[in-house]
Amino acid sequence: MTTTPDIVSFVATPSSVINGESNVYTIEVESPIPLLDTDQLVFTFPSEVTPSTVSPLCNAGTNVLTVSCTRSGQEITAVFTFTSGTLAANTVFDFTVNGVKNPPSTEPSSEFGWVYL
Repeated sequence: MTTTPDIVSFVATPSSVINGESNVYTIEVESPIPLLDTDQLVFTFPSEVTPSTVSPLCNAGTNVLTVSCTRSGQEITAVFTFTSGTLAANTVFDFTVNGVKNPPSTEPSSEFGWVYL
């Protein structure tokens, strides 16, 4: 990828909303430009949420053949191969992030940060 596009859509959905519970987050993304194998998505979980060190950290989902994730603090870097090799612009893809611990409180959390391709 040679440009850093604005993302059309980034939706993070937990499998559970129970305080303090470890669960799976489904991350759904739509990019305005085509994506190629080995393109990366980088995002930062809110400070109230605790990403895990479980392995595998991520699993492939819709339109994703494989995904490899690394964690540095709250930041996740996901590297993809797509089922079609190149993912057409404005095509939604998703993957899951495993073992994410929900906030300990019902207070609203901060937002996801540094979401970029």
